[in-house]
Amino acid sequence: MRRLNVMVVLGCIGLLLSSGRSESREVGDSSQLQWSTSSIDFGASRVFQPSDVRLVKITNTGSAQLAIFQFTFSQGAFTLVAPPPPSPAEPLRLAPGDQVFLSLQFTPTAVGTALGNLSVISNASEEPVPLGLKGAGLDGRMIATPSTVSFGEVEVGGMGKQQTVLVENVGTYPLEIGQVVSPADAAFTLSGLPSRLKLQPGGSWPVTVTFAPVRRGSVASTLLLATDSLTSPLLTLSLSGTGVAAEVALLDPVLEFGSASVGGSVTQDLAIKNVGDTDLVVFDLSFEDEKGGPVGVALDFSRDAVFPVVLLRKESLRIPVKFSPQAEGSRTAQALVATNAGVVEGVLHGVGTSPRVEVSTSQLAFGNVQVSSFSTPQVITLTNTGTAPLLVRALAMGGEDAAAFTLTAPSLPVTLPPGSAMDVALAFRPEAERPFSALLRVDSNALSTPNVLVPLTGAGVARLLYLSESALDFGKQPRGTSSSPRKVRIINGGSGPAALSVLNLGGPGASQFSLVAPPLPLVLAEGQEQEIEVVFSPQAQTEEVALLNAVFLNPAQILVVMELRGQGIEAALSLHPSALDFGQFEVGDPTASKEITVMNASSQEQRVSARLKDEVVSFSLDSSALDLPIPAGGSAIVRVSFSSQEEAESLNEVQVYLQGIPEPVGTLPVKGIGTKRSVYGCSSGGSSAGGAGTLALLVLAIVLGSQRSRPARG
Repeated sequence: MRRLNVMVVLGCIGLLLSSGRSESREVGDSSQLQWSTSSIDFGASRVFQPSDVRLVKITNTGSAQLAIFQFTFSQGAFTLVAPPPPSPAEPLRLAPGDQVFLSLQFTPTAVGTALGNLSVISNASEEPVPLGLKGAGLDGRMIATPSTVSFGEVEVGGMGKQQTVLVENVGTYPLEIGQVVSPADAAFTLSGLPSRLKLQPGGSWPVTVTFAPVRRGSVASTLLLATDSLTSPLLTLSLSGTGVAAEVALLDPVLEFGSASVGGSVTQDLAIKNVGDTDLVVFDLSFEDEKGGPVGVALDFSRDAVFPVVLLRKESLRIPVKFSPQAEGSRTAQALVATNAGVVEGVLHGVGTSPRVEVSTSQLAFGNVQVSSFSTPQVITLTNTGTAPLLVRALAMGGEDAAAFTLTAPSLPVTLPPGSAMDVALAFRPEAERPFSALLRVDSNALSTPNVLVPLTGAGVARLLYLSESALDFGKQPRGTSSSPRKVRIINGGSGPAALSVLNLGGPGASQFSLVAPPLPLVLAEGQEQEIEVVFSPQAQTEEVALLNAVFLNPAQILVVMELRGQGIEAALSLHPSALDFGQFEVGDPTASKEITVMNASSQEQRVSARLKDEVVSFSLDSSALDLPIPAGGSAIVRVSFSSQEEAESLNEVQVYLQGIPEPVGTLPVKGIGTKRSVYGCSSGGSSAGGAGTLALLVLAIVLGSQRSRPARG
């Protein structure tokens, strides 16, 4: 659009000039424009600042009036200061020989040489040559070498890392650094730059940039230097670096040790890991009491490790820590791990436990017991009332009369969890008429009372009341059966009557025995005896032990004890063979018989009976040998006979019973086969050889008969 306007104006001016020229030519006159110089050099000026005014003279060397309609600059940095610019409406007019001075000025907009010209539109007969214009723009420009500073990895908390940056004025005008805009991150600092430093073109100045990170991780920032440059006033310096440091972490900030007995210890590993970027140096591991907690708990914890220890990046260290509680209850302390990354704290917690033994009685008195007789057993209960397992190591008798006392207890050592208990049964058996005393010592791991002493007392009195047997052993008895009664006599050998007030069974196997006795109380006169019976009826395949207790008043209480023993077994009888097979017998053949041996495997005689399961004529049973009891370890013979009554297989079963048991304790299957009687009257005799002989005779008879009946040839 501007170009179009200029063309229109030029066209109009051309018309005017043509008109003027025509008019001049009519009178024979012309105007001529002459410059006083062909070019002007404004020299060097700072950009955006006007140069000194330069004058150029225009002279009308023609014979007619010169009309200048417009001045045109080809470069915008050159301007007309005076006179006011002409226009077609108000041209600048010069009479022949007149002169006018133009004031020109150069204001550079860029650094470097600017070239242009000044053209004139006028009514001159000849178009004047444009006036050449020249000038140079000056300005300073700062650069930094390097412009981007990367410090890489720098250790946090250290002296930092420095780099030198050269600040240089590569422009054409002196520059002054007026202000420094510090980086947003204080980890970067600038030093070595004087206040309001001025650099001539080509001049330079070294400055120092320091990166001293205060935290781990990547850091980036910008440093700005403000100058008085008109084209590039800010110098930007890009800064970056990474703060690296060792960092310690406890993998288990709270280390639980659980329970440990006072006087004992448990060990757990305190795990330390280097989660930082550089080597971690572990200087020490120490322990302190919990803040506000009991004093001295830290002494419960100890470690056995050599320091310092260096951990590489991501490497871990496990330090064994031992918890040895000095008291019961919750125990908490602090673990302090000192490293080059600082001190990290952890919590250590455990519970101190301790066993305590409590005895159910402080002493045990057995009273009067007949010489060579056992007292009624008395039970002492040991209970763990502490918070840790109680180890009962030993139970021992001490004192001069220790041999007169016996104890029954589980196999030692025994561990009792907190709150649990165990029973110890003790008995007294004097061998003389005098007082007896001893000490029961309980050895355990109870810290406060590792050895507990229980006094035992009793007195031996004359053997006036006693049993005819000191013990009864029933031997082996089949489970679910009862033994033959064993007789025991209760004897009053004293000088006066005695009252039998109690007669019972005790001990662990008491339920497996039974008594047959007269009603109580029973008074036995001097020298009188009373017979009782004891029966053993085991219910399992175990050895049973019980005690027969008899209590007399004569007038003081006297206890007489006898031991009972027996063993329950699964079966008392065995049958041999395990089955009977009579084979084949022709119907009507004489009866065949086979034997069964019945053996008594028990330790006492057994009454046995036998019968056939099915009463059929083919089989018969002779059990007369069982009319008498089978002695312990003995045997008896039972006979079974078979007589075939029909051509068929016969099956039956021999059943053996023990007295008092409704179900058979043993069975034995029997079978036999009845066959058709031979036409030749040959009996097989119940054997396979006989059957084969009969068959051979039949074949021979058939062959001979066929030869006789064959006609003669010929």
